[in-house]
Amino acid sequence: MTSAGLSEGGTPSLGPPPEAEDRPRLLWVAPSRLRTRLQGLRGPRRPPSQASPQELSPIPLRVVPAEGDDSEVLDGFKRLSRWRQLGLEQVPVMVERPRSSVEQKAALLEANRPPRTLSPMDEARVVRDLRRTEELGPATIAKVCGRKRRWVLGRLTLAEQLCEPLQRRLDEGSLGVTLARRPVRAHRRGAAGGRRRRRAAPAQRTGGPVAARRRSHGRGPGRAPRAAFRPPGG
Repeated sequence: MTSAGLSEGGTPSLGPPPEAEDRPRLLWVAPSRLRTRLQGLRGPRRPPSQASPQELSPIPLRVVPAEGDDSEVLDGFKRLSRWRQLGLEQVPVMVERPRSSVEQKAALLEANRPPRTLSPMDEARVVRDLRRTEELGPATIAKVCGRKRRWVLGRLTLAEQLCEPLQRRLDEGSLGVTLARRPVRAHRRGAAGGRRRRRAAPAQRTGGPVAARRRSHGRGPGRAPRAAFRPPGG
């Protein structure tokens, strides 16, 4: 009779139980085996030499398996950069279950949510990448990230319509999301007003109320009063 953890011969089984495969594993790996593809979705930050002790604490990096023996970093980019500068040959990592490209980007948001180390622009870059690279719709992105569709649309607006100087200020924390959205909203209102004026212009040229009033005074549409053409001294 075979019991859990025992082989058919009654000897202890050396392999992990099936449910253990999804549990994170603490390992020590060479920094050269760690990929940082997702770091491009993070905005500019202070160099590691200026980072706070909390940001560089010896907490294992969160990684997921990549091709070969490599791993993709989900959280801990500053720590890894600092450890590479120090020339460490082995660094601690917590290897999580394999994730798809979409799941990795969603995990990047989740991993940095509690301490708020992600800026709104970081979130906007991740959402834009999910939209363009992964070709997901706003509703699907909202479900993947555990957010509302309105939040997704707001982050897309920041990534696609905010000018670069304001994006940098969002990354630095010197500008809030509410203030950052004001120029975008003002631009939208101005564009909407321009469209309304363009729609109204044909009506004025082809017999609208303004043209009718001008004709009632004996002048054709667009013709200035005679007094405006009076010669000097006349």
